[in-house]
Amino acid sequence: MMNKIHTYEDLVERQKQMELLLKLQKEQLRYDIRDLMDAGKTAVVGTSQNFFINKGVDKVVDIVVKKGVLSNAGWLYRMIVPFVVKRFSSKYIKEHKKDIKDKFFSFFRGKTNGVKQPTKQ
Repeated sequence: MMNKIHTYEDLVERQKQMELLLKLQKEQLRYDIRDLMDAGKTAVVGTSQNFFINKGVDKVVDIVVKKGVLSNAGWLYRMIVPFVVKRFSSKYIKEHKKDIKDKFFSFFRGKTNGVKQPTKQ
């Protein structure tokens, strides 16, 4: 704790200390913001490929799990369970992305007038 201010000199000294402290805190804040922005860029680059897939999974989980299955559950379960399900589903999709894409596009590919055409390999 600082000493009490008794004289004008004490006030001027305290003002200089506070200005120095403010300058140091501003520099620290700039440094922290720069670090956060760098970390954010790294996170965005790593997840940009699966952005739409993850958003779709999040919406499905919110609708089915949070509003459907857990509609009468307590607030704690309604917060924790969807979070865990989103994490597991995102990880599963990331690991099996190629298989999921193949199944999704095979549904639309190769059909003409209800007759399935042979796929090219």
